[in-house]
Amino acid sequence: MYAARYENRFSERLLSELESLRINEARLRTLIENAPDEFYPYDMKGRIMDVNNSICDTLGYTQSELESKTVFDFETSSLVKKLIKTVWPSLETGASYTISGTHICKNGRAYPVEIIWYVL
Repeated sequence: MYAARYENRFSERLLSELESLRINEARLRTLIENAPDEFYPYDMKGRIMDVNNSICDTLGYTQSELESKTVFDFETSSLVKKLIKTVWPSLETGASYTISGTHICKNGRAYPVEIIWYVL
């Protein structure tokens, strides 16, 4: 009986902590989605995994359109493209790297960007 009570208390605590994590995750997602800066994590091959509203609005693509692209589809700087292929894979977890680049919108307009890479 004691073990059953302990499991029940543990389960209640675990459920409470999971709910707290869900709430925190939802808050973080809301912050990222509505941030004024462009946010688009991508993998080592440049495939976009997620986007926020800012990059969709700026580039003129929908979320699903951007998530089917790679960063090479809208980054025009050959230096940045080379760095993505050479420097990005060698960065350590927790490291950051800042470079300047140029993005091209769906309508063809180009604009300068500061790209800050964080390795997660």
